[in-house]
Amino acid sequence: MSSQTPFLHVVSATLPESLSKELDALCSSSSSEVLLDNLIRFVCGAECTSTDEALWASQQNLVQQKLGNLLSTSSKKRPRDAAASDSDSNKKQKLSTSSQLNEPELEDLGSPIFTLQSISVTSPIRKKVNIIIYPSALRFVNSASQTIEATLPLSSLHRAFLLPTRGKQRPHWTVVIMSGDAPDKGGSGKGSKASGNDQIIFGLDAIASGAISATGEKSWSLKKGDETLPLIQAFLSLLADSLPKNHLPIFQLSVEPINKFDRLQSHPDGVRNVPSLAISANLAAKPGTLWFMPSGILWGESKPCMFWSVADLANGEGVEGVRTISATGRVCTVILTRKLTADSSLENDNEEEEIEETAFGQIEGKEQEEINQWVRKYRHLFGLKEGSSAPTKSAASSSKPQPSSAGPLTINQMISKMASDDDKDGDGEADTSDSGSGLDDEDEGDEDAEADSDNEDEEGDGSLDPRHHPLLRPGAMPKMSKTAMDMVVGMVEEDLVGGGQLDQEDELDG
Repeated sequence: MSSQTPFLHVVSATLPESLSKELDALCSSSSSEVLLDNLIRFVCGAECTSTDEALWASQQNLVQQKLGNLLSTSSKKRPRDAAASDSDSNKKQKLSTSSQLNEPELEDLGSPIFTLQSISVTSPIRKKVNIIIYPSALRFVNSASQTIEATLPLSSLHRAFLLPTRGKQRPHWTVVIMSGDAPDKGGSGKGSKASGNDQIIFGLDAIASGAISATGEKSWSLKKGDETLPLIQAFLSLLADSLPKNHLPIFQLSVEPINKFDRLQSHPDGVRNVPSLAISANLAAKPGTLWFMPSGILWGESKPCMFWSVADLANGEGVEGVRTISATGRVCTVILTRKLTADSSLENDNEEEEIEETAFGQIEGKEQEEINQWVRKYRHLFGLKEGSSAPTKSAASSSKPQPSSAGPLTINQMISKMASDDDKDGDGEADTSDSGSGLDDEDEGDEDAEADSDNEDEEGDGSLDPRHHPLLRPGAMPKMSKTAMDMVVGMVEEDLVGGGQLDQEDELDG
């Protein structure tokens, strides 16, 4: 064998003797040796020696993928020793998630629709893989060994987000695909079975730092310095087209040019008339980003991601879907209240709906007003399922949340608040004078309410429910009457102004 066929020479020298003799018999001419050498190069992933480099690379990846599937199938059917299986069980649970995910059979997947090659993924596995879209599943294949790492059915995917990654030195995109809005509480331990909320998280530099390729009906070949956004959008579009209509809503928070990434990563401005708001926060001790969008609120970029749809935010009596708390004004806490699905078979209509609260802390105080503005804009959609009618404008305006106090009130703020309360009281009196005979009914109702409250006082003070008592809510402050406020203002004025005049008069008299 000549030196022009090194791959064939290595294989022939290491084969068993019988196979080596049969291989030598096939090498009857130099052309046969070159053909066999190219075949070995093609299978093992070596560089092309001919002129069809583009076709060589695309077909080579396809062959390696199919060979990897064959190897995976044969390894699954191979019998294993029981003792070895028990000793390696913990290690397998760490290294492979394919056994924990719902993996369809190989023959049911059909032909691949699109393959995104050599992508660093952080969920459901932390490896560099090829992401392959099949008609019924999304598969992750190890780029080096071509083994199947994980497979997720497309029917389980419900939301996808394209986010500009914050905190990166270079512009970067993060793709988040979720099968559920809230994490599965029961599937977080080791050895847990299929999760109710599988999440797919991967990222790409906005400007390619190296060659990136993808195969499908249209082949992609990005060079260093090319923008990756069109490739990501094509991947998400094909993924959405493979599902029933509206089954996978895709939220693209930003499709701005790359030169505007700095503004997007450091300032919570809306993008292309989409009022998305990005705020840094902590969930327990884990830092992350809260994305406020017209459709809801996303806690994203790292696992576990969570999403609060505006329809899932609580909007009941005494319960706010989004509220802010600040003791000093320097930092604040945002509490999101998710309205859990109520059982329609409940006989007692007065039974309160079950809710779930999640607190995010270490938010800069300057972001508090931005959050309150978002709440005032979209609060009328809280708790409304698809097909429900929105409340009237007057009802929506009356239920707008008041911004919580970020610090102690000053005298000027208290006087301004008194003036606004007086205006409201005047409007209320005018409305009452026009009501006519309904006034007597209201008086009777007030007398009954006073009698009931007297009876409750005689029985003793029971435990008050924070949901129904305004003074027991987080951040609540007792409201002072106008008379009491006038007394306080008068005392302050007397101390600051009146006392000085009296002292001067006493000095003149002396």
